[in-house]
Amino acid sequence: MSRFDFKCYDKVNKRWINETPCNLFGETILFGAWANVPLRDLNNVVALQSTGLKDKKGREIFEGDFVEGRLFCDGYTLPTAGIVEYSKKFAAFSLTNLSGQTLFYNHDVRSFEIKGNIFDNSELCHGIELEQ
Repeated sequence: MSRFDFKCYDKVNKRWINETPCNLFGETILFGAWANVPLRDLNNVVALQSTGLKDKKGREIFEGDFVEGRLFCDGYTLPTAGIVEYSKKFAAFSLTNLSGQTLFYNHDVRSFEIKGNIFDNSELCHGIELEQ
């Protein structure tokens, strides 16, 4: 059975709700019982899913993480940086780079390093438009 880990961020109070990734199921997220979040405030909570991949330091990569590294594609090594997001169009995790291009980084993720995320380090993401 595969695990679906999430990190959750409260946009209004500007804080991470869970210190470590958690596994969300059914009513647990709906009622916010696991995080002591009142029902009226759940619209302010963003759940960011794990990609199931780890960076070169062994840290789990989540949606919203800003990563830097190298892409290996068609015999070339391309330095790149961008934000990890889930692409609804392609039903896959992707990397939106600083030029706004969507790249798929399933070649060798171990070459990436997490530098921050869209909430704690928004300055890293300046100019990147994310898929809604």
